[in-house]
Amino acid sequence: MTTPGSKTSHPRLRVRHRTLSITALVGVVVFVSSISGCAATSNESSQPSAAPVDSYPEFIESDRAKLTVFGLSCPLCATNVEKALTSIPGVRSASIDLSSGGVNLLLDPARPIRSTDIARAVKNAGFTLRAIELP
Repeated sequence: MTTPGSKTSHPRLRVRHRTLSITALVGVVVFVSSISGCAATSNESSQPSAAPVDSYPEFIESDRAKLTVFGLSCPLCATNVEKALTSIPGVRSASIDLSSGGVNLLLDPARPIRSTDIARAVKNAGFTLRAIELP
């Protein structure tokens, strides 16, 4: 018996080749499982429930707001939330701190934003809005 791509018929060489393949496969599985905490692959039911939208002000008429978002764990998560929030008319920019789940919004105070629009954008990006703080 020969190993594909090999000119020898030594059975031990073939076993070692398979062992390396299995080891490489296990390494991939370990790597994939280590990133399973990413919100893109997480189970939505494991996320805590959001604070009731009724507890937020109906309109945000400020130049800044700080959000607390549950589930932000990687740069892709941050990009998804940032795109969702900056698509809301009146949101000038969003900067995200992955370590705390904090999102700082710069807003156009002349253009009030509904809290429900912010909550919906965060939810549509796959995350849970925990709090909105105003200065």
